[in-house]
Amino acid sequence: MKITQDENELLMQLVGELAIPELDPSKHVTPQILGKALGISDKAARVKLEERYKEGELDRIKVRTPSGKWAYAYLNIQQKE
Repeated sequence: MKITQDENELLMQLVGELAIPELDPSKHVTPQILGKALGISDKAARVKLEERYKEGELDRIKVRTPSGKWAYAYLNIQQKE
């Protein structure tokens, strides 16, 4: 199947809009990262992050991890992409 220039532009637009950003350790924190840093379980770290997210202290986005899977990452409200 041959892809026309119009189809390619649409594809590029959709990829840009729908792609999940890569995890950036300088601004994103996942429950796994926090759990490891605090010496607690991932679940306990997720609970702490979710509490702050629900209180409006943090924002949450989906990111792609280095292994290729997606995860929720938390960041300061001012740093949202």
